[in-house]
Parts: sequence; structure tokens; C-alpha cells
Amino acid sequence: MSIWCFSDSHLGHSNVIKYCGRPENHSEIILENLKNSLTDGDTFIHLGDICMGRDVYWHERLMAVIPTGVEKILIRGNHDKRSLTWYLGHGWDKVVVSLDLVEPTKNIAVHLSHYPSEKRFGKFNIHGHFHNHPERMEGKIKEYYDSSYHKLMSPELLNYMPLTLVEALDRL
Repeated sequence: MSIWCFSDSHLGHSNVIKYCGRPENHSEIILENLKNSLTDGDTFIHLGDICMGRDVYWHERLMAVIPTGVEKILIRGNHDKRSLTWYLGHGWDKVVVSLDLVEPTKNIAVHLSHYPSEKRFGKFNIHGHFHNHPERMEGKIKEYYDSSYHKLMSPELLNYMPLTLVEALDRL
């Protein structure tokens, strides 16, 4: 039983190929990596920005590769614009803006969010949003961003692989 994290899948988004240098088949790579990583009893936390357009199609594809015994938590990103009931009706068990938890094996408190958080909880904030372009931070975020606390979960930098929360804490 592991807690898995992934961010910014942007399934079906063609512009992310141009903006972030993703391979054309990035959606298939991500779905295959999730399929090969998650097992019954796990928890899967997506840090936002699941897909770009064709929401029903991409949610069906995503939910088809996640075993039924996996708890699925969505932390909404800036592109996750459907209603709460829509996401709950399309496979997610919980939908939140952010999540505070304590990783049980390392006993480390973390704050999970889509955007880097100004709020401080625990030792780290694991977030998404900036892909492989952290230099795009601007405004207030740039003022409070602290790389010793904020940890970017960029699929482009992680070979499109989900990480367990333990791996994320060790690697990021």
C-alpha cells in the first residue's frame, strides 16, 4: 500500500508538446506508467491539470488504467474546471484544493498542492504547475518560493513516471 503522486498529465494536450518538449505520445506514456505502477490498496494523488479538452474521453482512459482498489484523490489545478460533482461522477474519490498529510513511513508532514503554496505546513510542499519551466514563476509566487521547502513534481523532469510519496520526498 503506497501513496503515489503525479502532476500535470495534460492528457490530450498538443501544445504541451511544443511548450515543454514532451513526446507526441506523452498521453500514452503517462497512462502506461500509471498502469504499471499502481496496485490495489494504493492511494493515487493527482496534483492537477489532468487533461486539456475531451474530458470524458480522457477520464475514461485514465480510470481504465487505475485498479479499482486504488483511492483516487484529485487536487484541482488551473485546468480542472469541471464541477466537484462532475469529477466525483467520473472516478475520483475525493476532490480538494490542497492536502496536508503525514507520510507514514518517514513521519514527515507535507503539503500537496497544484500551485506552490504560500501556506506552510510540515517539511515540504510538493506541487506542480510549472512543468520543466520553474523560471516562469512570477509575481507573489516568486517572492515566497523557497526551493528548500517547495518541491516541483514535474512530469518532464521525472520521465513521466508517478512517484510514491516516499520517493518524492527522497528525490525532490
